[in-house]
Amino acid sequence: MTNFLLNLLPSLAGIVLAFCYIPQIKTTIRTKDVSGIDLRFWIILDIALAMLFTNAVVVFLQFGTWGYMVTEAFNLGLALIVTFLVIKYRKK
Repeated sequence: MTNFLLNLLPSLAGIVLAFCYIPQIKTTIRTKDVSGIDLRFWIILDIALAMLFTNAVVVFLQFGTWGYMVTEAFNLGLALIVTFLVIKYRKK
């Protein structure tokens, strides 16, 4: 039960979280329209997620539980993709 709660459940949460990002990523790539997306929000979110990922790595190194780290890696990676797309497609 502990393995499920500390490793598998957070990993499943990461997969569910991906379903939140993927439609936005697909739409942005298809339309190349980022007019309603605030770049500052995504930069601040990326910084916060990088800090959470760093914490998750420390938890993994100290206790060997990898679920939180996997979830934060998915979250950070997908958020960085959105940030990149906003920078790439914004009107200058």
